[in-house]
Amino acid sequence: MRRMITAVAALLCANSAAARELVMVANITNSPTDFGSILLDAGSVQSDGEHRLFWSYIFARNGDDFTRGVNYTEVDCGKQTIRYVTRQMFDAEHHKIGVMDKPTSWSHAPKQSAELRMVHLVCGTEKPTEAESLGDMDPLVLSDPLLTDPKLR
Repeated sequence: MRRMITAVAALLCANSAAARELVMVANITNSPTDFGSILLDAGSVQSDGEHRLFWSYIFARNGDDFTRGVNYTEVDCGKQTIRYVTRQMFDAEHHKIGVMDKPTSWSHAPKQSAELRMVHLVCGTEKPTEAESLGDMDPLVLSDPLLTDPKLR
């Protein structure tokens, strides 16, 4: 079974998913037990010249294995590159299973990838569509403690 990894962004200090400006980046479903979702919080985007900093999250399920992660992401709009400044991964019970506290190297996002779509969304070269309504998202993802409990970030 393929493992689908996706990213979801949200504002660090917000207390509920409803308070965020969540935008669907990708929602991939291969089966009820193999899925992933990508969101970003447009309200968390900070601009500094060509650079954008924002929160992104990863939700992925492959069979019984459910992981999620929170990333502080940086984009260079001029160079169309992306890197992760920090990353924390959590298991299904919300235990921290991994921490990356050093920025990754800058890279160009692969064509037709969720990362490239994030670059376009935060740089303003693409706008979300009505079809990307959060109403189509799995309610369990939107109510996930990673999005609603600030202690987990």
